[in-house]
Amino acid sequence: MTRYRLLQCLVACFVVAWTWSMVGIPTIVAQEEAPEIPAEAESSDQPPADQKEQDEADKLTRAYEEFEKKIEAEIEDREKQIELAQDAVDKYRTELKTEYQANADKIAQQRVEQPQGQPAADMLERQKVIGLYLWELDRIEPQLQNRAFRSDDLQQQVQQQMIQLQQQQRQQGRVNRTATNLYQRCQQLYQKVSMLTHRRFNNPVAMAARRRSGFYDARPDADTAAETDYPTAAAQGLNPQEFDLGTLSSLRGPMRHLLRLRWSGESLEIDRSHWEALFAGRNLPDISSEVQNGFKKYDVKLPDMNDNDNMRQTGNNMSEPYLLFQNLQSAASNDQGGGTSFSGGGNEFRCQFSAASAGASLTFGPSIFDFDVQDRADSDRKTLRIYSANAKVLRISLLGDDLLHFNQSADGKVQLLQVFDGELLQTRADSFIELYAQHPDFVEISFFPLLDQIGFVIPETRFSPQVVDRILELLDEPQGDTNAEFQVLLSELGSPDFKTRDAATQKLETQLVAYAELARQAYRDGNHPLEVRTRLKRVLQSYEHESRQVDEFIRAMDMLNNATYLSDLLERIGENHRSVVQTRLQQLNPSP
Repeated sequence: MTRYRLLQCLVACFVVAWTWSMVGIPTIVAQEEAPEIPAEAESSDQPPADQKEQDEADKLTRAYEEFEKKIEAEIEDREKQIELAQDAVDKYRTELKTEYQANADKIAQQRVEQPQGQPAADMLERQKVIGLYLWELDRIEPQLQNRAFRSDDLQQQVQQQMIQLQQQQRQQGRVNRTATNLYQRCQQLYQKVSMLTHRRFNNPVAMAARRRSGFYDARPDADTAAETDYPTAAAQGLNPQEFDLGTLSSLRGPMRHLLRLRWSGESLEIDRSHWEALFAGRNLPDISSEVQNGFKKYDVKLPDMNDNDNMRQTGNNMSEPYLLFQNLQSAASNDQGGGTSFSGGGNEFRCQFSAASAGASLTFGPSIFDFDVQDRADSDRKTLRIYSANAKVLRISLLGDDLLHFNQSADGKVQLLQVFDGELLQTRADSFIELYAQHPDFVEISFFPLLDQIGFVIPETRFSPQVVDRILELLDEPQGDTNAEFQVLLSELGSPDFKTRDAATQKLETQLVAYAELARQAYRDGNHPLEVRTRLKRVLQSYEHESRQVDEFIRAMDMLNNATYLSDLLERIGENHRSVVQTRLQQLNPSP
């Protein structure tokens, strides 16, 4: 019984305890008096928990606002930087174009006053240099904007700040709420920074520059400048026939920078030295350095343009033919996109492009030049192919409604087939000089003018100004014992009197065609004094560079002994030069 009563008491206690646990204890606990805080605790320097959170939140806000202010100042500085640099580029470009136009006016005036003469060489060279400077400015301009609007570094900084704010959001209370608000502001700042990149990739200057991915002729009159750089068929004394070549004619200017023929003995060959002409003896790093120096007058320091600059890396590593091929691509695409693909290794490379109006490819190496261009706009789809290998091999083919096939083999023999407007000419000879001598009218009225309109710079012809001038010089030279006369000049070159040495040098320069081989032998002879050998070297170098090809052409065509040619020449020259030609004609055809 006692055990039963004890069990009842235990059950009752359990029920009461369970009831209190459900409803009574929170009330009781809440009503318990809080323990007294010791006086020492009340006077402690530690702030309450709420104050600590507020201080941390304020510190976080101040740090973020300082960061935000720094980023916004950097954005403003970059935008101001591009404005100053852009203003300098515009002023420099205007200055160069003004100089270019003034020179162009002088050149045009010289051509009016002296139709058969050539403008001053230094002025023509300066025009090319100005064109190179303008190209460099066109390259610099978008690069300036790319660097000013480049936001990679700023984006990384803002992203790092966002990560730190995310970590702060893991805390409780005010710090959490503050970090959340600042994170939203940081997202807005990131969008503002990203707009720099958006402006970079959507500004029209940079977009146009990306389309012009390589070198191009930036002269104000680039489309017609090639006509002043190199003599046309008409300027070579020809009365050319006109040909309709469609798109090929529209690419004539940039193709003339690539294609020039010259005489090599009695044969034709591709003139490789011609590729340096447009660059006026400068390489691209020199051009960049000269333009950078030109900016000093505007008190603007340009940012470094060499990092990640694919265009400049390409320009530094590629040869002139590749850069001139890029120029052709730019003209064919009308600066509307497309690029030049490149492959190769060692000393040989291949490049090609494809545009709406035309496509082209070039394989180039020390002993090979293989170039073709296809007209894609006209109905007959003309294709031009030029192949040159080794010393004399040269093939020129034009396929379409009209036809041209010229083949010069390694032994110098030539075959020529031309069909235009239903007319056929087919001929062959042991050399091109022989073919020229047999068919001068065809070469000067049809063959050379066709090459000229395709885009070749043609070699000297019988009535080219430099050939005519040289003929008149040779006809005006006194006749006598060549060897004896040369020995006199040789002794005068070593005279102790400066004026005597200088006069002998000038005479040797003007009459070297008669003494060329004797001068070479004398130079190779080590017995002559240093002064004599130095002057001979200078005269021979100048002759090789300027006159040798003309003299070889005159000699190969035997023009001084060709009465028919001299009679035609008599009708083309002024009265003051006719006497020497008439004297020569009388020597060739003495009266009975």
